[in-house]
Amino acid sequence: MARQSSLSSLRLLVAVLTICSAVFLDNAFADGRTEWGVMAYLSGQDDLEPDAHVYLDTIMQAARHGQCAAVVQIDGAGQCVRWLRQAGGRRERQRLGTVNMGARSTLASFVAWGWEKLEADRYLLIVLGHGTGLATLAPALSGVAFDGGSSDALTLAELIGGLAESRPDDRRFDLVSLEACYAASLEVAYGLRPVADYMVASPDRVPTPGLPWATTLEELSGHVDAPALIEALCSRYSHALVGTDVAATGEVADALAGLAQALNVNLSTNARFVRLVRSRTRSWGYRSEMCDLLHFAGLLHQMAPDDLVERRAAELVRSLETAIIGTSEQETANAEVHPGNLGLFFPSGWEDVPAHYGRDYAMADKTGWADFLHAYYEASGRPLRASEVRLPGTRCHRRLIQISSMLPPHCEAQTPWRFTMGRRKPIEAPQSPCE
Repeated sequence: MARQSSLSSLRLLVAVLTICSAVFLDNAFADGRTEWGVMAYLSGQDDLEPDAHVYLDTIMQAARHGQCAAVVQIDGAGQCVRWLRQAGGRRERQRLGTVNMGARSTLASFVAWGWEKLEADRYLLIVLGHGTGLATLAPALSGVAFDGGSSDALTLAELIGGLAESRPDDRRFDLVSLEACYAASLEVAYGLRPVADYMVASPDRVPTPGLPWATTLEELSGHVDAPALIEALCSRYSHALVGTDVAATGEVADALAGLAQALNVNLSTNARFVRLVRSRTRSWGYRSEMCDLLHFAGLLHQMAPDDLVERRAAELVRSLETAIIGTSEQETANAEVHPGNLGLFFPSGWEDVPAHYGRDYAMADKTGWADFLHAYYEASGRPLRASEVRLPGTRCHRRLIQISSMLPPHCEAQTPWRFTMGRRKPIEAPQSPCE
């Protein structure tokens, strides 16, 4: 009898210790400061809802295991929901109803809430959704986190503005991950300087299911800073990806300005040279409107028509090599390997530079790149396509927006395609145009 009593007492003691340990760890994680705070802004509309929920589960799981503290806002065909989980704590949910994820105010509200809830040494922002890159023929659709229900996307100005107005004076993001197609451009990285230290994004399509966060977040507490986190992502990602030190893009912009000035010295002659180099440069974007900037600068340096252009191109290459701190490579259909690099607005075809390009992108105005492109096209003497017109191919298809003027050249005059994160699917017969 005494033996049974002792055994029962031992079991009770073990149970009490287990509960106390769990409560202690829960409170330690919930009240203490964690290494990483993760904010995830997931626009799951237009067939990305399954991917957004995978991200939600992955992030919540990492927070449950104590790797981070996290806040998530996820939107889909139903309603928008916010989630909060402190490191090692329980999930909390808040329903928001219908929102426009492409609005600056929606982003600002979420990020302000995230800053209020999270206390961490470092902060990561993930933005998931369809992206159009620098699709400047349609400025309202040019951006990330496209919201199909509202037919709206976060433009760069809205993205930066939303992050800036919600940021406490003593905080900034260590890393911003823009998980949308064609988001990696100098224009975007330069614009992020007031709110972030590093950016990771793809200059190409982002295939489903997105970046390898499932394995990376499991080791998040082991990544001591943003460069280490970028290295982990690039080493596991099998498509084009580039990590950028956004502070260093200031020097890249200065070097680009110097190159534009050098080319302008004898532009009537240099225009042919630039046209040749651009024709041999890799392109990114829906309309191939972005050139691979590092590739472009390297070819300019190799083929420079004079010493001044050669020096300025070399300076641009060196500044880019400093700013780009991590890349992954993508293998093309013909077995060529293309590393992810920053893009720059320089359409491969002949189209005018939209007037709003210089206004919407601080880099384009500061460096004089927008003015250079205007002068370059004029010096080339080629007819230009109208740029600021209503999109003739915009059609509505439930949660789908198809923009025929943005399709890559190989898709023209063929079956219309629906673009997902890296997938192409034929769509039904065209519907009546949107009003």
